[in-house]
Amino acid sequence: MALVGSCCFPRRSSTGTQVASYDGTRTPLTITWGTSVPVGDRRYPLLVPASTITTTAHGLTPERVQHALNGLPPADGYALHVKPLRYRQRPHLSAWTDFEERSITLQVPEPFFPFGEIVPYAAKRRPSARKGGPPKFIWLTEGVTFRTPREVLRFLYCHEWMHVYGTVREGKRRVGETACDRFALHNYRRRTVTIEDAEASLLPNRADPKS
Repeated sequence: MALVGSCCFPRRSSTGTQVASYDGTRTPLTITWGTSVPVGDRRYPLLVPASTITTTAHGLTPERVQHALNGLPPADGYALHVKPLRYRQRPHLSAWTDFEERSITLQVPEPFFPFGEIVPYAAKRRPSARKGGPPKFIWLTEGVTFRTPREVLRFLYCHEWMHVYGTVREGKRRVGETACDRFALHNYRRRTVTIEDAEASLLPNRADPKS
């Protein structure tokens, strides 16, 4: 069974099967990503270079996907798949990472309309109602409106990239969904994102994604 990590939004499970490229052939169109982003004065193991992008989403060629993700850190060694999300009632976010297949899959709603999501990015501890009782937590959330497929791609990619980065940084230890959401919220609109930004999202006092 493949080890799969996903964002906390509705998704479908990964099949691990080959996907068609945007022109309808069975040969994925390949784009070689750049070298890894700088780590500053700290050193972390880097992922194996050269990823591929395949897409079956309407109007999103590999080149357009790469352009939409410009400035975000590369998931070197991982294939990137972009697929349509044919929802029943309303658009929503959906993505997953398959660590055995070394792939990230992002889904873009089709047809696309601007839509909103409530995203939890931290939990605040509150005192128990009775002395010695179990602690309770209040989720801190932010409402986000996704107006374009580009915004969806960048948010989902940031979230899933954080899962990949966690396996490199921590070995078998996984980065939690809340930390991945916090990283995505703070960075998906930024032009350039680095590993230092990922490290900042892991700090306990980094609760507000707008800070």
